[in-house]
Amino acid sequence: MARVVLVDDEAVLADLFAKYLSRYFQVRDFCSPHEAKAFLERNPADLLISDLIMPGINGLELARLARQLQPGLKVVLISGTCPWTWQQSPPPGQFDAFLNKPLRLADLHGCCKRVLDQT
Repeated sequence: MARVVLVDDEAVLADLFAKYLSRYFQVRDFCSPHEAKAFLERNPADLLISDLIMPGINGLELARLARQLQPGLKVVLISGTCPWTWQQSPPPGQFDAFLNKPLRLADLHGCCKRVLDQT
């Protein structure tokens, strides 16, 4: 079962996403990017799902730090605000997929599955 770290500073969303995705993956959720980073320093993961706009460390920075700790880690960013070009294709090497909020839970699961299935 794939190990997923989910980070969203909105606790309600972090909890909702984690509960849904736990049907398919082993999920650990955080409301703090700092706590998620500390967890990733000690624990392996297959996928990081992170909100883009968060206090302290934004999703792009967290993705960069997480990939330094765990090369090969897959990353999905989610946000209510995004450059429109990210919807077409992510900037090379920064993350693997982007989803706009609001989003359907089934779309989040499908995106995670596609990203994890990529070689």
